[in-house]
Formats: sequence, structure tokens, C-alpha cells
Amino acid sequence: MNKLKLLSIISIGLLVTNVMLVAFILTRHAEKPTRQEPRNIVIDKLHFTDNQIHMYDSLIKGHRASIKQWQDDVMKLKNQLYSSLAEENKAEFRDSIIIEISKVQMKIEQIHYSHFEDIKRLCKGDQLNLFNQLTQEIAAIFAPQRPKGMN
Repeated sequence: MNKLKLLSIISIGLLVTNVMLVAFILTRHAEKPTRQEPRNIVIDKLHFTDNQIHMYDSLIKGHRASIKQWQDDVMKLKNQLYSSLAEENKAEFRDSIIIEISKVQMKIEQIHYSHFEDIKRLCKGDQLNLFNQLTQEIAAIFAPQRPKGMN
């Protein structure tokens, strides 16, 4: 076998291997399930009408604005808490900040709960049964998506 024939066989082998590798990478990426937006899950599961969707979108807008304000408060408190690590503070200061964070977090959960009550009020007839079924999934649907490898 001469050198030209050997180099041709090696080149073809490498080309086929690269094509297979690219195909594997592309198909593996395509298999990843995409997470559906919680808004769309609620609309689909409750079979909202166009009018209900419009009202739901208004609820979402108000809910997000309210939650953002309280989450900003949590971040400010956490910054105070963690910046105190550089100082020699008493445990009392740390504990008081943690208590304040928990109070704000409790308010956030109350706002979330009220938001779901508002969604329930949008439901009519059989949608109430669908909403009751949805309550079993709400925490999972609205949970923040974890980065890969953190599960």
C-alpha cells in the first residue's frame, strides 16, 4: 500500500468521525426539554379564554411589580448582613437582620398566595376543578430553574 492510499484512508476516516461527532452533538442538544413559561402552563392547563388571558396578564404585571419591590428589600438586607462579616459585630445585629429578611420573605409569600387566589377568581365552571388540580403543581411550575448540575 502506498503512502497516498494510506493518507486517503486516514483522511476519510477522520472526516467520517468528525461528521458523526457533529451529528451527536446536535442531536444531544435537541433532546433537551425546554421549560415552558409558567404563564403559558397556567393558560394551557386552565383553558383560559382570550378575555381571561388579558386579565391574567394584568395580574402578572401587577404581581411582578409588587414582588420586585420586596425582593429589592431582601437584597438590601442581605447586603447589610454579609457586609457585616468584615466587622466584628455582635450576634444580635446578625440575628436582627436575619429576622428582617424572614419578615420580608413572609410578605413575598403572602403576595404569591394572594396572586394565586386572584388567578382562582378568574376561573369559571370546570376551570375551578382544573385550578384545584393545578395547585398540586404550582410550587414546581413556578420554582426557579436550577443551573445544570445543581439538581
